[in-house]
Amino acid sequence: MNKVQNSLKENLNTLILETKKRKASEDDQPHFLLFLTEKRKAAYYNLSNDDKTKVKIALKESEGKYTSEAQVISLINEALSPKKKTFNELLLDAMPSELKPIWEKLDTKIQEGVITQSRLFPTLDSVQKFESFWYSRELERYTNEKPSKQLITENRIVDGSKLTESQLDRFKSVFDKLNS
Repeated sequence: MNKVQNSLKENLNTLILETKKRKASEDDQPHFLLFLTEKRKAAYYNLSNDDKTKVKIALKESEGKYTSEAQVISLINEALSPKKKTFNELLLDAMPSELKPIWEKLDTKIQEGVITQSRLFPTLDSVQKFESFWYSRELERYTNEKPSKQLITENRIVDGSKLTESQLDRFKSVFDKLNS
């Protein structure tokens, strides 16, 4: 269900962006050019078509919010600057790959709760801290799947949680030696 929702949102956002681009490209002499000096207008006209479209969209959305050349230039710079990732995007990008399948199976309310918890986690500012956060959430507890327990004995992995009598005796003797 989450994948379908995300796909629909993504498609809708793409359609909205394309509509904005088409509408912005129709206007050869945008209103904001009235605020620019000839030198700045020339710089605008020298931009690539993609950059011009970005600027037109940004300034169309900001109509009525600028009243000077400085404000227009600021909006143009913002439109042409690479977009910074949001905290949530950084958090999700830093999720360890082994937790991603579990995350994708979780209910959206649980996902939102975990993201909300991240705001309370002290200073998430490095990849290691993001990973520490993800491992501390114990996402497996929200699924119906129980992780299988594995015991390691003498470089072998033994499934289940029972030891043989000889293994128990061996551990006992090691502990007895430690206590004496």
